[in-house]
Amino acid sequence: MIQAFIAATLIAATYPSSRHFVYGFTIATDASPASGGERRSDTGEIQVDVVSFQSDTGTVVRVSEQSHARAGPQSSTCVVYGTGLVQCDAIANVTVEEMSLLRMLGRNFLNWGEIDNQRSWRNGAFDGRAREANDYRIVGEANGEFEIVYERDLNVPGMDGFVSTTKGRLTYNQERSAPTSLTQETITKPQGGDRSPIVEDLTLTLRGDSLVGTRV
Repeated sequence: MIQAFIAATLIAATYPSSRHFVYGFTIATDASPASGGERRSDTGEIQVDVVSFQSDTGTVVRVSEQSHARAGPQSSTCVVYGTGLVQCDAIANVTVEEMSLLRMLGRNFLNWGEIDNQRSWRNGAFDGRAREANDYRIVGEANGEFEIVYERDLNVPGMDGFVSTTKGRLTYNQERSAPTSLTQETITKPQGGDRSPIVEDLTLTLRGDSLVGTRV
C-alpha cells in the first residue's frame, strides 16, 4: 500500500491536471455535553484535480480544502475507485467531508453490471480490523441525473473503536461522472466507557466543473 501511495504522488507531480472540480460544503458535529463534546460547524470549499487514470481502474486525484476552521489549505494525493475505496498519501490531512466526496468520484461508481433489478448495489471493505458495508439504491432519474439513497456501516472494534452509521442522499450526474449534491447524517457510537453518540451532518454541492467550462 505504501508503494501505491508513493506511485500516486509521483504521478501527480508528473502529469498536469486534466479536470477540476469545486464543491462547497457545510458540516456540523454535535457531541452531547455528557461526553465532553460541543456543537461545532464549518463551511468552505473542496478543490479536486483529476491527475491521471490507472490501469486498475483507479483515478489519481489531488484534493485540498479551504474553510473557516482550517488555517490554510492542505493537499493530499489519493487514488479513488468506483467501489468507494480511497487510498491517500497523507490520510491525516483528509477531512471527513473530503473523504465523503472522494468515495463518489471513482470511475464506474454507477456500474450497471453490479446494479440489480431493484436498482440497488452493495460493496464493502475489510482491512484486518475495520469492516465497512455500503448499500446504494437508485430512487429517481431525470435528465441524466440519478437520485441515490445510501447507508454505510463502519465497525472498528477495540477499546478505542467505534461503530458508525451513515444515511444519505446524493444526486449523481452520469455525464459528468460525479455527484452534483450530497446530504448525509452520520451517528458514531464510541466503544468503551459510557460516552454518548456523536452526530454529524454534511452537505456538499457542486459549484464548478472544468468539463463544462462553467461554475454551476
